[in-house]
Amino acid sequence: METFLQDIRYAFRTLGKSAGFTGIVVLTLALGIGANTAIFSVVNAVLLAPLPYSQPAQLVMVWISNVPRGDKIAPVSGGDFAEWKSGNSVFSQMAASSDEIFTLTGAGEPQNVIGYQFSADYFRLLGTRPELGRTFLDEEDRPGGPDVVVLSDAIWRRAFSADPTIVGKSIALTGKPFTVVGVMPPNFKYPSTVELWTPLALPTTYLANYIDTPFRIMARLKPGVSLKQAQADMNSIEQRIAHEHPQTDAGNSVILIPLREEIAGDVKMPLLVLFGAVGFVLLIACANIASLVLARAAGRRKEIAIRVALGATRGRLIRQFLTEGLVLSLMGGTLGLVIASGTTSFLLSIFPKNIANLNIPQVTSIPMDARVFAFTLSVAVLTGLLFGLAPVLGLKADASAEGLRGSGRSMTAGSGELRLRSTLVVGEFALALVLLVGAGLLIGSFRNLLQGNLGFDADHIISAQLILSQSKYTGAQPQKPFEFANEVLGQIRREPGVEYAAATDFMPLSGFWNAVNFTVQGQPEPAPGQRPSAKSERVTPEYFRTMGIPLLKGRDFTDQDRKDAPQVVIINETVAHQFFGRRDPIGERLNLGDSKKPDLWKIVGVAGDVHAFGLEEKVRGTLFRNGHSHGITDQL
Repeated sequence: METFLQDIRYAFRTLGKSAGFTGIVVLTLALGIGANTAIFSVVNAVLLAPLPYSQPAQLVMVWISNVPRGDKIAPVSGGDFAEWKSGNSVFSQMAASSDEIFTLTGAGEPQNVIGYQFSADYFRLLGTRPELGRTFLDEEDRPGGPDVVVLSDAIWRRAFSADPTIVGKSIALTGKPFTVVGVMPPNFKYPSTVELWTPLALPTTYLANYIDTPFRIMARLKPGVSLKQAQADMNSIEQRIAHEHPQTDAGNSVILIPLREEIAGDVKMPLLVLFGAVGFVLLIACANIASLVLARAAGRRKEIAIRVALGATRGRLIRQFLTEGLVLSLMGGTLGLVIASGTTSFLLSIFPKNIANLNIPQVTSIPMDARVFAFTLSVAVLTGLLFGLAPVLGLKADASAEGLRGSGRSMTAGSGELRLRSTLVVGEFALALVLLVGAGLLIGSFRNLLQGNLGFDADHIISAQLILSQSKYTGAQPQKPFEFANEVLGQIRREPGVEYAAATDFMPLSGFWNAVNFTVQGQPEPAPGQRPSAKSERVTPEYFRTMGIPLLKGRDFTDQDRKDAPQVVIINETVAHQFFGRRDPIGERLNLGDSKKPDLWKIVGVAGDVHAFGLEEKVRGTLFRNGHSHGITDQL
C-alpha cells in the first residue's frame, strides 16, 4: 500500500509537469467515457433496470399470429382466451386486458386519458402492491359490478394534487362516476402510456366469441417451464381450436414474448447499435491517447533507464505506468460522468411521446443510479489499463552503463514499439471507417425519410382528437354524433384561413386502426378462415382533399351518401390492384358480411395508398366508408 501511494503521488507530480498533455488526455477521455455513460444510462433505464413486478422473468405476453391473413401479431378473442386459460399446463396464471380511452372531467380542464381494463387477477399476476388502497376485487370484475378505478401515480399527482385521501372518492370518467379504490406506485407503468385501470368485467358471452379480438393476454410461466415448452403447448391448444372453429381461427399460431422484450419494443436494437457506436468512439480515443503516451514515453527513457539501473523491475515499471494511466482515466471518467448527467434531458428525446405508431417504452427520466456509476468506474479502469501499458509493451529496457550514457537510447524503440504504433494507427483507421460508413448509412436513411412519400400531404394540417361521451352520444339517438360532427366541421370551415376540414376515426401514423373481413361479390368464396382483411376507416366528405390524398378513380363521398342511401365504399390502390388487377373496380361490390347474411357495399372510388404505419411498413389494403352515414360514433 505504501508503494502504491508513492506511485500515485509520483503520477500526480509527473502529470502536473505536463499540464498540456494531461488536459488533452483528460478531455479526450471525458468525451469518450461521457458518451458511453450517457448511452449506457439509457440502456440501463430501458433494458436492464429491474421491472417492478414479482419474478418478471416468468411473465410473458401471449399473442395470435396469422401469416395467411398477414397478421404478424394480433390481440386475442374471448373464446381463445377462455380455452387457453382452462386447457394449458405451462402457466400458473393467465389474465386478460383491453385498452379504453376516457374523458376525465371535474379535475381541472377536461382531458383525454388512456386507460386499461384489467381482469381482477391481472394485478395479482403482476404482483405489485398499490401505494394507496387496493386493486380490484373479484366481485368488482363482473358485468354489472360497481364502477371502480385504480389510478397511476402520475395522474394522481397531476390531476388530483397527490390527495392522500383520494381512496373512496368519486371521479368522473366519460360522464360516469367511478370510485377510486387505489393508487399504484410511481414505478408501476404497465402499459407504459396508461394512467388508470378499470375492471374488465368480461361478459360470459365473450368467452364463446371467437370473432372479435380485443384482448391482450399476459401469463406467468410455471417454475421450470421454458419459453419453448410453453410455445409448443399453446400451439397444440390453438391447433385444436382452429380445427373446431375454422371460420375464425384457421391459420392461427401463438406467439409468446417475454415481458422485458415486449416493454423494450422497437427501441432495443437502435439502442444497442448506438451503444456499440459510442464504444467504437471510446476505442478510437484510447488508441489516440496510447499514441500520445508512447510519444511522451520517448522523452522519459533516461528516467526509466536510471530506475532500472537502481533495481526497478519490469513489473515495477508496469505498475507505475498503470498507476499514471488509472489516474488519468479516473479524472476523465469523473468529468465524463458530469457530462453524461447533463445530457439526460436531451436523451429523453429518443423516446418521443407524440408518435403513437412507434412501439417504444415511455421513459420520463434517466436516473444515474449505482449501476451507471459502476459502469463508468469499470470503463475508466479498463481504458486506463488499455493505454497505460502502451509505453512498456513495445519498449526494451537496457540498464547497462552504455544505456545510461546514451541518454535517449536507454530505452530503445525496437520492432515491438514500431509494431504497436502501426497497430494503433491501423486500429484507429478501421474503427473510424466503420463509424464513417455507419454515419453515411444513417444520413442516407434520414434523407430517404425526408424525401419519402407517405401518400398524404402533412403540410398545413392541424389535427385534434375528440372523445364523445358514450352516455350522451349513444343509445336512442344514433344520429346525434353525426350532428355534432357536422356542427364542429361547419364551425371549423368558417374559421379564417381554413380551406378544408374533415373527420376520421383513425389518423395516419396514429398507431390506431380497425380491420374488417370482406369478399368481392362474384368471386369464389375463400376457404374458412381465409377471408381477406383490410383496414377500415370512417371518413367524412372532403377527407381526401383535406389530407392531400389523391383520388385516382371515381368520386368522393357526398352529403347524399347518408344512412338511408345505398352503402358506398372507397378502396385504396392496394385493394384495387390485389383484387381487381387491371379491371376497373368502380361499380363492383364488396361483401362485409358472409354468404348467409351479406352486407354489400358499392365501390365508388379508388384513393391513393397511404403509409399509415410509416415508410418501413408496407401499405395495407384500406376500405373507406362515409362516417356521416355509418358510424363515427364516439371518436373523431
